[in-house]
Amino acid sequence: MARPIKQGLDYFPLDVDFFEDEVIDGISGEFGIKGELITIKLLSTVYKKGYFAVWNDLLQAQIAKKSNASKDLVIQVVDRLVAWGFFNKSLFNSAKVLTSAKIQEIYFEAIKRRKTPKPTLYLVNADINDDSNEVNVNINTQSKVKESKLNKIKVNAAVTNTSSNNRDSSLNETKKPHQQLFDFYTENFPSTSTFVIQSIEYDANDYGDELVLYAMQKAVLKNVSNYKYVQGILNGWDKDGIKTVAQAKQQETQFKAKTAVKGNYDDDPRNKGLAPDDPNYRPGCSGYTNAELKARHERLGW
Repeated sequence: MARPIKQGLDYFPLDVDFFEDEVIDGISGEFGIKGELITIKLLSTVYKKGYFAVWNDLLQAQIAKKSNASKDLVIQVVDRLVAWGFFNKSLFNSAKVLTSAKIQEIYFEAIKRRKTPKPTLYLVNADINDDSNEVNVNINTQSKVKESKLNKIKVNAAVTNTSSNNRDSSLNETKKPHQQLFDFYTENFPSTSTFVIQSIEYDANDYGDELVLYAMQKAVLKNVSNYKYVQGILNGWDKDGIKTVAQAKQQETQFKAKTAVKGNYDDDPRNKGLAPDDPNYRPGCSGYTNAELKARHERLGW
């Protein structure tokens, strides 16, 4: 009886800086350690099967069980991984397949000595050959890269350049749907990347442009230039059921009223002998006088 042909791998490499990757860092920031665990379980499943896995109800339930997480959380993590380029978006949208160029590169390198025909299904590119270069694997029609996608890849690659000129020109290609957000971000935050641009777009679709802009303004007022801080504000509002800027401002007013009753505004020793309406009075722990806060609010258009 012929020995069955092995499809997947017994093990796969995991880079030592895996958790420092910007996508994994983003997954960790949004979903915590559960997001990291789900990602690793997904990779293990893909390599065990070969170089791709079909994202169906059964696999969703299996990953949820293996990760001790809800099915909804697993689906959210996968949606983020696809949106941020960890898995190939074209193949996921067309065939619900989880794979990527890197996954396929690792897989084909691992099986190059197996005496089996090279697979041809769901390939990301057509340049995966064996050692002798005799077999050129034909790309599946579902994964052909169109000219428009190539242009988008070029734009995304340009965004990662941190020089101001290249950064601004590449942002012009990306910011059209949420122009006000990207304008404010480039003017007030020091650097960006493809990951940040995609995060802003995703958050704008989830929360709306006005609320994302207001969160950015609050970050600037706090002298925080990290977009993760902005996402932390948005996540906090989402947990509190806040959907509009008006609701966010109302929550702030209520919070200030409560802290004022507790006397927190008088904790700063520099307020000694000053009335709350004095321009030199320093509200809360912001470190800014009323006059300074007013000037910053005007600059930000509040």
